[in-house]
Formats: sequence, C-alpha cells, structure tokens
Amino acid sequence: MNTVIFDSNIVGKQAVNSDAKLVSSEAVELLSRLTKRKLHHKQVTPELMFLASLITMTFGVMFADGVVTESETQLLEKTIDQLIPSKGDVTVLIQQLIDGNRENAVYQNPSEWLKLTASLSQQERTLLMNFSYEMSAVDGHIDDSEKEYLKAAGNALKVSTKYTEVLEAWYSGKKVEQSAWNELQDFISPPNFSHLNLRFVSLDAVELLSSLTDKKFVKTDINDTLIFLTVLLIITWGVIEADGMQEEAEKKLLAKTIKRLIPHKNRQMREIMETLVNKVPQTGIYQHPQEWLKLAKSLSESEKILMMSFCYEMSAVDGEISIEEKKYLQKAADFLDIEHKYTAVLESGFSGDGIDDTKTFNQLQSLIHPDKFQNMDEVFVEAAKYIIDTLEVISF
Repeated sequence: MNTVIFDSNIVGKQAVNSDAKLVSSEAVELLSRLTKRKLHHKQVTPELMFLASLITMTFGVMFADGVVTESETQLLEKTIDQLIPSKGDVTVLIQQLIDGNRENAVYQNPSEWLKLTASLSQQERTLLMNFSYEMSAVDGHIDDSEKEYLKAAGNALKVSTKYTEVLEAWYSGKKVEQSAWNELQDFISPPNFSHLNLRFVSLDAVELLSSLTDKKFVKTDINDTLIFLTVLLIITWGVIEADGMQEEAEKKLLAKTIKRLIPHKNRQMREIMETLVNKVPQTGIYQHPQEWLKLAKSLSESEKILMMSFCYEMSAVDGEISIEEKKYLQKAADFLDIEHKYTAVLESGFSGDGIDDTKTFNQLQSLIHPDKFQNMDEVFVEAAKYIIDTLEVISF
C-alpha cells in the first residue's frame, strides 16, 4: 500500500478531534476500508467525517435513477473544489473516498453510511441534505427516484421535514414561504460551520447575486473572489454616498481597484462585475447591511479586513475621510464583526494621521499577510502586499 501524507487539517496523526468520542469504532473502520488506510480515532476530524458523508450521500443521489450524468460528476468535483480551497495531499484522500464509494457502494446501504453521519450535528446533517438536493437538481429536474432517495435519507438522518420541504421546493424552482426560507438559512448559515474549515456559500448569497445581476447562479458559480469583490463594491458605494457627494476621484479609484482584483483573463467575472457596478447604485443595497451580509458572512476574518482596507483607502482618496464616511465605515465593520482597534488603525493610517498603535498594526499585518490569501487568486496575494506597504509608507 502506498504511503500518503495528508493535509493535517483533514487527517493527521497529531490532529486531535474534540468530537472523536462521538465517532464510533465502526465509523473509523468504514473510513479505513473506503480509503484503504488504517485510520485511528485521533486522525478522524470533523472535516473528514463531513466530507466522507457528503461524498457518500451525493453518490446515493447520483445513482438513484440508475444513470450518472456528466453534469452530476462535474458538480461533485466543483463542490469539493469549493469546499476545500487548499490543494495538495488532501485531494488524494478525497479521491480515495470517491473510489472507495464506487467500489463498495456504501451509499446503497443506510446501515453502513449512517455510521459516517452518526457523529454529525443536526445542522451538519441539514447541510448534507442541502448539497444532496443540489446534486439532484443539477440537470434542472429532480427525478422521482431521487426524491424517494432524498426523502428516505432525510428520515434516516432525522432532518426536520420543514427543512427538506423547503430545499425540495427551492431546488425545484417553486416558491418558498419567506419565514420558512429565513429559518433554514439561519440554520445552515456558513458561520455555523467554521469548525469544519470548509468554504461554501449560502443559498441566500445565490439568490442575492442572481437578483443583482439578473443572472441565474448556482452555488458552484460563486467563489470567494466574486463574493469579496461584490461586498467591496457595495460597501465602497456606501462610502461614496455617505457624505452626499459622489466624488469622481472615488469612482475612478473604485473602478481601478475592482479591475486590479479581477483575476487575469477571467472574462466571465469581469462581465459580472461590470453588471454589478451598474446595478449596485440603483438598488441601494449599500444601505441595507442585512442584505449584503448574506454574501459577507462566508468571508474569513482576513478577507474582511483586507476588503475594509480598500474601503478606507478609497474614502481617503480626496485627502480626508469625512465624518459621514467614518461613521458608515465603522458601522460596516461592526456588521462584519471587525474589532474597533483594527478600524482605528486603518482610519488613522489612510487619513494621514499616522499610526501610533504599532502593536495593533503588527497584528493587522499578520491578519492580512499575503500567505493568508494563497488559496485565492494571485492578485489577492499582491493586494495584501500593496495594502501593507501602503500603510507603512503613509503612516511611519
């Protein structure tokens, strides 16, 4: 058997899973069988349990109607790519889980795959059903056999029918009662799964971007770069409008910044951002944080601070940050749960007052260090370097 070194965030001899006591020996044995590796309890992390369950459940949906389509295979690949931004050895583990499911057909035997899901929380199980319904609807229609499989899976997982009914309706293109929709979105909001170290966007974000662009998005169309740029655009437009004066210099810097942060040769994203640049001012979404937070809640702390750094830079392009702009920026930062000490550094730095709190500045540098953005496009690595260098030049 080949020796494989796995990503320590997913599985590793030194990785201690705080929920390991909840993972049964049967689950560990099944994972060992699927991956063809001798795993131990301490190696089984929450991420591994969720990913193994996800792959098994989606396989069940894919094979439910007896035909695995190319679109289903591609969706599984895109979903995994989105959930795990880091590459490297972890992809070997994922491939072993996929191959193991193909060989063992665990998805056909609830008494087997329930060993994997037994340690998952109700929120994690509901999120699994979300991904499973997405797979069932990838060809634009949920087949009756897929509905039966999903209903049986939901019952086996003890997922509330009020959630599965909303998921089936939404993925079938039917209307959903707003209160039921909001309850589901709160239940499976990305921040609720930060312990899994996985990246995904909410259905709320899909709905919002579809509405803003008049384009039908699916979850795998939306990556962290698009979310970052969209929220940056929204908050910056709020800054431009904050003092009642739309400065031409602010608009030019906004356009320049957006253009700089769009990955090279990504024509599709460029077209989306061009649409958003026209739409955002018309919608007034910058005045409704509860709306743009549907996008921002999937961003990491480092991404939020880098984004706000650009917002502060643009607010100071005319030589000063007005009182109205300061208030708007601070409110936005509060909604993003950014500590005041960091916004104080950004405000004093970009306003030209100089940074006296070097301790906090050093902490901010660590948070937006270029290494934090290695999993995003290279332009964000350069963007982080630019912000740090700019603050150092204008503040010290």
